[in-house]
Amino acid sequence: MSLAECKECIARTICGGGCAFDSFVLYKDISHVDKRNCQYIKDILEFMIWDLFELLDNKLEEVIIPTMEERKKMYNGTTLSSLTLSESVGHKIY
Repeated sequence: MSLAECKECIARTICGGGCAFDSFVLYKDISHVDKRNCQYIKDILEFMIWDLFELLDNKLEEVIIPTMEERKKMYNGTTLSSLTLSESVGHKIY
C-alpha cells in the first residue's frame, strides 16, 4: 500500500500513515503505509462514530454541515481553509 492509495481512504485526515519505524521494519521503506495501522485506524474510527451515535438522544435523519463561522467558533480560532475533508484541521495536504 502506498500513500497514493490513501487519497480515497475514509480515515485519511486522522491517520498519519502509521509508524515510520514499523514501516521500515516490515517493508524496508519508511514511507510505506503500515497495513496493520491502516486497518486499526479504520476500525477505531468506526467504533468512535457508532459510540457517539449511541450517545445521541435524538437520532438524526440528516447530516448537518456547519457554516464557516460555526466552524471557527468550534475550533477556537484555528485557521480553516476548506469545507471539505481534503485536509485535516490545521494541516494542508499538498
